[in-house]
Amino acid sequence: VEEEDSALRKAMAEALRDAGFQTAECAGPGTHGDGRCPLVEGAGCAAVDEADAVIQVMVPSDEAMNEVRAVIREHRPDLPITVMAPPTTEARHPDLVEGLAVATGPLTKESVVESVEEVIDSGVANA
Repeated sequence: VEEEDSALRKAMAEALRDAGFQTAECAGPGTHGDGRCPLVEGAGCAAVDEADAVIQVMVPSDEAMNEVRAVIREHRPDLPITVMAPPTTEARHPDLVEGLAVATGPLTKESVVESVEEVIDSGVANA
């Protein structure tokens, strides 16, 4: 679960754990004190290396997270990434969601679990 908002990140991770998933949490580039991501910087990321899927809440203006998503896709092109985004975000920013699983419904614990289950069960990987 990669999400800057700690309460939201913890709620998403808790929902996934309650559904039987093991989780790792990251607040994104800002948590490392310098606004950068170790994976983007080339130092690697054990959480991404061991993940079956990554879930994020998409904020199109968050350039650092957009870069993280791009690097994850380069580093592990087979790793499913699912983003939670309103339909308007998906429509306005097709370049940012290309090859990703996009959940456009309300952001709920159920929708978080469903979106991860879908990409894992279907074996969907990024295009």
